[in-house]
Amino acid sequence: MAAENETSGIERLSDKNFQVWKFQIVILFKAHDIYDIVSGKEKLLETFDDKKKKEWERKDAKAQKYIVSTIEKTPLMHIVNCTTSKQMFDKLCTIYERDSEQQKYSLLQDFFNLKFEKGSDVVSHISKIENLAYRLKSINQEVDEKMVISKILVTLPEQYKYFISAWESMSSEEKTLTNLTSRLISEESRCHLEEPKTESLAFRANELACFKYKKNQNISRYYGNKNSDEKRCFKCNSNTHLANLCSKTLGNNSRQCCRICKKNNHAEKDCFFSSR
Repeated sequence: MAAENETSGIERLSDKNFQVWKFQIVILFKAHDIYDIVSGKEKLLETFDDKKKKEWERKDAKAQKYIVSTIEKTPLMHIVNCTTSKQMFDKLCTIYERDSEQQKYSLLQDFFNLKFEKGSDVVSHISKIENLAYRLKSINQEVDEKMVISKILVTLPEQYKYFISAWESMSSEEKTLTNLTSRLISEESRCHLEEPKTESLAFRANELACFKYKKNQNISRYYGNKNSDEKRCFKCNSNTHLANLCSKTLGNNSRQCCRICKKNNHAEKDCFFSSR
């Protein structure tokens, strides 16, 4: 169980992440004082007595366990005939470091093609971009902070357009990845707080039924010819005014303007928008 906990944070070796796996597994070897066994610096000598021999074999077995428990099935098949941790590690390095140029090409495509996934959050999105940048750096493909910042900004959803404008007006000293991440998290929280208000207003508008045609897609005073896309007056078929301002309704009589909606076809007490 202890070994499983120690290796749980290591990304399992596959065809695309050798450099990341190598970096993590070497740190684990060094932390447990077994890297010299894996690298071949500390060899099993014939002059060792039984105690030293058993200690060396114990360390080697521990290194083998770390390797086997952190790789996928495909790379595992390459080392099934190996008898020491050094043989295992050397064979994996020989196979996967040879393909680093192809990995570089594939990761660059992933980096430039990455988009903001619908339903995702900014922290997850930034983490994906940083992870790809880290992988590229591990195979000697430089991706600096400015490239990462630019990639984040160009992949943000439309709702962040005003944030991007504000960011571009900041001084160069403030344009750091840490600052961008912090500000985006705050901006995302603010957007989430505003969403319920917007949804509430949209719901209320959809529920206002038309008392002329009994539909909730429109309010009757804005309703025109129901067979036309234009908003025409249903009394005189003109599109120059609304039905409630039609001369056929008002005649020549002028009425005091309602202080609530600013229309003059009703009294304030009868106003549709009255809070009574």
